[in-house]
Parts: sequence; C-alpha cells; structure tokens
Amino acid sequence: MRKPIKILLPVLLAGLVLSSGALATSGCSSSKPAYCGDLDQLKQSVKGLTDISPSAGSVAAYQDQLNEIQDNAGKTLDSARSDFPEETDAVESSIGRLADTIENLPKSPSTSDILMIVGEGASLASAVQQFTQATKSACD
Repeated sequence: MRKPIKILLPVLLAGLVLSSGALATSGCSSSKPAYCGDLDQLKQSVKGLTDISPSAGSVAAYQDQLNEIQDNAGKTLDSARSDFPEETDAVESSIGRLADTIENLPKSPSTSDILMIVGEGASLASAVQQFTQATKSACD
C-alpha cells in the first residue's frame, strides 16, 4: 500500500512544477504593454484610408474612417504615452492635421482639396509606422 503513495507523490510534485512553469511562461506573454495589442487595430484603421477612392463624394467616408482612427488611437496612444512620448505626440499631431483638413473642406471640395486629405493620410501612416518601429522591441 505504501508504494503507490511514494510513487504518486513525485508524480504530483512533477505535475505541480510543470504547471507552474506553464503559468510562468504564459505570464510572459501577458507582460507586454497594452499598446502592443491595440497597435494592430490602429494600423488597420489608418490603412483603411487607402481603401477610400478619392473623390468629392468621399468626404463622408474619410470622416467615418477618421472617427475609427481616433477611437483606435485613443486607447493605443494613452497606454504608450509614458514609454514613447515623442512618437505618440507625432501620431496625435498627424491625426489632428487630418481632422482639421477634413473639417475645413468647402461644401463642394475640389480635387486638390481631396488630395490634401490623401496627403495628410500619408503623413499619418508615416507617423504610425515610426511609432510601430519604436514599439517593436517592447511588443515582439
């Protein structure tokens, strides 16, 4: 009768050690900053600007995409601000310029007005790319 207990105890201890190792390993992935998970959504929403066909009738689509970008940027940038203040400021400034461009469009925008949106969108994409590069070491 005593032999099964002697065998069972080491097996239980080994299981406990393995399960605590698994918990420690899974804890490493959760140690990434919150902005790592949110960054993909921000990048996708910025990429969505390129899916809009530039025309005078696309202003509403640009506004909708800007709203999505602002929502995604809010949570991403808030959590990264202390680690990457320059990069978060650059993204926020770029979003602000895009918002100003869209809000200040005339009622009947010209092609050059729409191209200003496209240009601000490209600047925003560049700022997000720089932010992505800066956070790479923390998120990989």
